[in-house]
Amino acid sequence: TSAASLVSLAVDDDGELVCAGADDPFEIYVWSARTGKLLDALAGHEGPVSCLALNPRDGSLASGSWDSTLRLWNVYRNEHLEKLEHPAEVLALAYRRDGKQLSTSTRDATIHVWDPATAHLLAVLDCARDLASDRLSRPTAASLDSLSYSVDGRCLLAAGRSRFVCIYSLAQKVLLRKLRVSAHRRALALDDDDDDDDD
Repeated sequence: TSAASLVSLAVDDDGELVCAGADDPFEIYVWSARTGKLLDALAGHEGPVSCLALNPRDGSLASGSWDSTLRLWNVYRNEHLEKLEHPAEVLALAYRRDGKQLSTSTRDATIHVWDPATAHLLAVLDCARDLASDRLSRPTAASLDSLSYSVDGRCLLAAGRSRFVCIYSLAQKVLLRKLRVSAHRRALALDDDDDDDDD
């Protein structure tokens, strides 16, 4: 593994396993956190392994890749479980806290929501227009590089190469809110801090 360049990481809830994905070779390495021993190298992806997550329910591993696939693994048996195709490179993924739902985001700013137990696609959200500066703007080239479920699992938060954090209702499959990063407001905040220092 000395030549591998590691680009993604996941740790199980018990702190027993550490998994890391590489961009060359396209493998996933599994270590024992307790002993530091390399337990396995999972092969199958045909592109860099961009994101990893361990299911909090059963410990299975989900891996996303630039080869436009999501793969599910049983890391304890070195067993490949599922290969789920996507229309573009997979950039991020997240499990819901109960482990019964898994979401992925792709380079074309699309979110896919999956049932990991059945590999059934539950929903597809086209988020390209949501990343624009307003609802009338044309879709941009921005992508979603980060996903996180709300604590109650009802909403999915997504962010990436835009100035917005988008919050989606998974039940209604709609955008609920956009949180905007404003360079102007940030500058004002810095000015306020400077004023305080002068007092």
